[in-house]
Formats: sequence, C-alpha cells, structure tokens
Amino acid sequence: MHRLLGAVLIGEAAIAGLATLQSLPALPGYDAIAVVLILARAGVGALQLTSGVLLMEKRAPGAALARLALFLSAIVTTMTVGFRWAPSDVYYWIRWQFVAGYWTYALIALAYLWRSAFSRSV
Repeated sequence: MHRLLGAVLIGEAAIAGLATLQSLPALPGYDAIAVVLILARAGVGALQLTSGVLLMEKRAPGAALARLALFLSAIVTTMTVGFRWAPSDVYYWIRWQFVAGYWTYALIALAYLWRSAFSRSV
C-alpha cells in the first residue's frame, strides 16, 4: 500500500509541476496571493515527489514527509480550487466537490500512514 501511495504522490507532483510550468509565463499578471499559491503548489509538488520516492523505496522518512505533503496539498487545493485564489483547471461549478474529494483522499491516506507508523512503533 505504501508503494501505491508513493506512486499517487509522484503523479500528483507531476501534475503540480505541469500546472506550475503552465502558470509561469503569466506570473507577472497575477496578484500577490495567486503568485504565492502558485509557488506554494510548486513547493508542495517537490515535497510530494520526494515523499513519493521515499515511500516507493520504503525509507524511514517517507511516511512522515508524505503526511506533511498530503496535509499541505489539501490546504493549497482548498485555497486554489475552492476559493479560486489562483488559477486552476477545475470547473468552477464542481470546485467544492473536488475539494471535498481531495480532502477525503488526503484524510484516508493520512489515517493509513498514521496507523502504519503507530503499528510499527508498538
């Protein structure tokens, strides 16, 4: 299951990277909040990539970094997609359903990672 979650995080990192690259040419035209969120998405994408690779390799810090990446990504998704403070490709009429789905995925993954970390330490 760790490998599957690692693969999903790597996929999310690729999507975040593409979204960042797509937004870079128009970066000077965005307001400060949008610029910060675009750059935050890039940073979270880097964290997702790192934690995904570490999970795939079953290294110790992978689960901790993945928990942080999932939580931060859910927050950035809420601000970017839900509140529309930065550009996104999600249609505006389904944005809150998307955010709710993302939080559901993130919380399930977080719960799994917490359980597996707790069961290994006991």
